[in-house]
Amino acid sequence: MQLVYSRPLLTVACLWVIGGAAALQLEHIGIPLIAALLAAALTASLWLLKIPARKPLSLILVLFTSFSYIQWYDERNHSSLGEEWADAEVNISGQIISPVTVDGDRASFTVKVREISPLSPLNSQEASDTLSPMPHLREKMQVSIRLVKPSEQVIASQWSRGDEIKLAGKLLLPSGARNFGGFDYRSYMRFQHIHWQITEKGTERIVVTDSKHWDVMTVLRWNDQFRARLAGVLDGLFPDKQAGYMKGMLVGLREDLDPEQFQQFSQLGLTHILAISGLHVAVFTGAILTVLGWLRLTRETKLLIAILLLPFYIVVTGSAPSVVRAGIMAMIALYAARANKLKDGLSLISLVGLLMIVWNPYYLVNVSFQLSFLVTIGLIVGVPRLNAFLPNRYPALSGTLSVTLVAQAASFPLSVYYFNQFSLISWLANFIVVPVVSMAVIPLGFVSLVIGSLWSSIGQWPAWVAARINELCFQLVDWLDGWRSFHLIWPSPSIGWMLAYYGLWAAIVVQANRIRQRKKEENGPMLTVEPGTSEISHRRRLYALCAVLLLLLLYGYSPDFWKREGVIQFLDVGQGDSILIRTPEHRHILIDGGGTMRFSKPGEEWKQRSRPYEVGERLVVPLLKQRGVHRLDWLIISHADTDHIGGLQAVIEQIPVDRLLFNGSLKDNEGTRKLFQTALDKNIPMHAAEAGQNIPLDRYSALYLLYPDHKKDEGVSYSAEQNEHSVVFMLDMYQARVLFTGDVEKLGEYDILHSLKESRLGPHSGIDGAALEERLRPVDVLKVAHHGSKTSTTEQWLDYWQPRHAVISAGVNNPYRHPSPVVVDRLESRGVNLFRTDLQGEVQMIIRKQGYRFRTMLQ
Repeated sequence: MQLVYSRPLLTVACLWVIGGAAALQLEHIGIPLIAALLAAALTASLWLLKIPARKPLSLILVLFTSFSYIQWYDERNHSSLGEEWADAEVNISGQIISPVTVDGDRASFTVKVREISPLSPLNSQEASDTLSPMPHLREKMQVSIRLVKPSEQVIASQWSRGDEIKLAGKLLLPSGARNFGGFDYRSYMRFQHIHWQITEKGTERIVVTDSKHWDVMTVLRWNDQFRARLAGVLDGLFPDKQAGYMKGMLVGLREDLDPEQFQQFSQLGLTHILAISGLHVAVFTGAILTVLGWLRLTRETKLLIAILLLPFYIVVTGSAPSVVRAGIMAMIALYAARANKLKDGLSLISLVGLLMIVWNPYYLVNVSFQLSFLVTIGLIVGVPRLNAFLPNRYPALSGTLSVTLVAQAASFPLSVYYFNQFSLISWLANFIVVPVVSMAVIPLGFVSLVIGSLWSSIGQWPAWVAARINELCFQLVDWLDGWRSFHLIWPSPSIGWMLAYYGLWAAIVVQANRIRQRKKEENGPMLTVEPGTSEISHRRRLYALCAVLLLLLLYGYSPDFWKREGVIQFLDVGQGDSILIRTPEHRHILIDGGGTMRFSKPGEEWKQRSRPYEVGERLVVPLLKQRGVHRLDWLIISHADTDHIGGLQAVIEQIPVDRLLFNGSLKDNEGTRKLFQTALDKNIPMHAAEAGQNIPLDRYSALYLLYPDHKKDEGVSYSAEQNEHSVVFMLDMYQARVLFTGDVEKLGEYDILHSLKESRLGPHSGIDGAALEERLRPVDVLKVAHHGSKTSTTEQWLDYWQPRHAVISAGVNNPYRHPSPVVVDRLESRGVNLFRTDLQGEVQMIIRKQGYRFRTMLQ
């Protein structure tokens, strides 16, 4: 309790965070703002009037004030438009309030909409009658324009923040999460006060004009133009691969970062270098004070100029929460130093955090804000204490090591919660790279940027030195990234686990302090050691706490270790297939990986986006990591069509794979060749499917291959038509049977049934054909072939297998109109319980010894 009352700002900030987090998690209960104001006033009155028991009462009142204020704030964040506007064609007018991003055939930006009205074409008269124009709207909307010709790229690139815009387009609700634990775009946009998207094809129905009046957007547009000019200077000073890196580090523009380079930095926990944060603010402030010192200005003048320049730096670098936090802290610290009233760091960061959350409570759910504050608090609390235990023969070296280790420990839970990965050599990468970047690359980058903006040829001198240092850093990062066995995949921990982690570290710090204090007492002039409180006793407690922390880490790495249930997860990857299986003994099998279909023609290279949406990288891999898939025991490729293997390139690059099973044929295209070449480079054993094979997975699970019947001596063939060669197999887990069919069509279904009836699968499996047939059917679940296309799932197929349940994997509003109504009718007429990813999102089948159950994401 001493800490609670000795640092009131820290106490208030912690309570505010707790109350705010509860407010955002719980349903709104309609507390008015006046209640928060009265509670705040009552808290102040308790202290002004020195009322007894004011301390515990104040804690309760601060919690209530935070909870009620943030619930009031969150309750006001809603759209003025009802859901009846969803999918309506509308006219809007308003002002562009964000930079306009043009990437390939897509232009995107945010508009503050002032007027909206329904379009009323001849075929939409009914919709226009039910929706009334809203002429006095003030609502942010995200706009996405699909450009249809190269000239429209030029048109869109001339738009900028502050311009007035009128456009016609389709109004959409942002999509929510469609997989358990998946990214919720609707919530993400809501926290930015955006509730609607508008899409349009082409620029013909868009009119953009310059704003006729001066406002804040005009200033922000100048800032956008200034940042773009600085980015252009860096493009001219640094090689292509380094220009994006330097723009991210100096100006906060990360759009041009090389994706492969970013992945390497992410694996090693170095992405904080690429995001403007306290490190960059400290270097900027130090550089300003150094230059002003050369001009022989007074201390007070130097500090004042630095304070005035920091807001400029915050705005120019993009105003991310991390740089706002660092900038405000720096300004307060500089002011306190100028007034000779420098306070302690914990109180300072508490004040800054409190101000930011009061200004925008949604900072609480911002990962940049969370990491920035937790790491800073960890450094303030932990570095001095760790330094006391490290040898001080080389203070600079031990200081750097303690900063690195404390930052790693403080950020670890959030890193694995959001990114689901941690490298055991991250500390080494940070220990080497961060000092080089902070002491050499960033200062040289600033110098080259300033000089290069005035005199390009002179600015290239410091840029050349920085580029050489960058090359060495990139080589080191590439080398360390190659140590794959040190890169761990972590499932997302629970909030309780994270609280236990920080609580244990706090207890360890307290116990270490007691050991230090005991040493001082024992070495002092008077020895006053109470029984049972010797240094040995304190050390035993410290070792016990460290052991508990280790057990907590082991549990966090494999939280489902003791569970003996199997799970089949039919992921919603849009128009494609991807199925993750976890057996009762924690074997992981991935069947296909989805894929984004792209149709490009010669002459349409201009449509290529710098980083197009790729379902494997953006959806499948994050879900695998989040669910604790440390490695895949089997990767099964049903066939080589893009909507099944397109996402597997990212999977095979980022997730260790033990064995790969495919249909024995390849498709002669770049994506397939790259995927299989990557598997060869990683020495992944590849097996062609042979009908009749029995593949045991664990004591409770096995696969029975039914199709195709590829013989080893046939070699690998090439086939443009892959559906008929899909791998078809039965999964037997406990007493449940699930039939997986890929995209097999009628001919393949006929071949399988004929082979089973002729008992031709028995010799391969070592089981009598009739016994095998009896063992396989009826099935509990049928994965419907080819996304429910009418070219599969014949009546004979259904009559033979007699499925109780069926799952169709298809995309929402897919252009092929899958599933076919004919197939749906066949299933329903036989009483089959049907699940569809286009309607229900991810479908999971949880299998136990006692039976199985289903759950779906959306219904």
